[in-house]
Amino acid sequence: MSIKNGVRNWRGRNFPPKKLSSRVQNSGYLYVPTPRGRKSIHRMVCTAWYGPPPHPKSECRHLNGRKRDNRPANLRWGTTAQNFRDRQRHEPRLKLNKKRVREIRHYLCDNIPFAKIAHMYNVGYHTIYLIAQGMTWRSENCGLTLTFRQWQRDFLPHVKEVSGDTLVRLSRKAKSH
Repeated sequence: MSIKNGVRNWRGRNFPPKKLSSRVQNSGYLYVPTPRGRKSIHRMVCTAWYGPPPHPKSECRHLNGRKRDNRPANLRWGTTAQNFRDRQRHEPRLKLNKKRVREIRHYLCDNIPFAKIAHMYNVGYHTIYLIAQGMTWRSENCGLTLTFRQWQRDFLPHVKEVSGDTLVRLSRKAKSH
């Protein structure tokens, strides 16, 4: 394993090492698939440079808060509490609030693309999608206005209004009938 060349699999004495392709977990961490399951790259690097975890429940900490930065200088073994403090220091706890969700709903009514809004607010595309569907941030003071409801009916045909605030997604079977 080297920083410049990535993670390699040693295939035996007669074959050169093969570079393993890394993938991204849903949590944002890199891993390599193996026949026995996934191996987190940050834990492999930490083990290679600093030895095995000092305790069975030790966690690999990213000192700069970037989940894909797996340089040995950025990784250390630590406790769950230390890792939690690192996350608090590097990640804002709440990216959205009622005011920002109201703004997002105004952008949606103006037909700004989901991806652009997600980039503007540093959230995922799916977060904007859920806000657009009315599946999150449902209270009235979060911008669930009549204008927004009309936009939902016009641009999200698979969503229908049921008893005021509650929205349900129609199944494909129900839409075809």
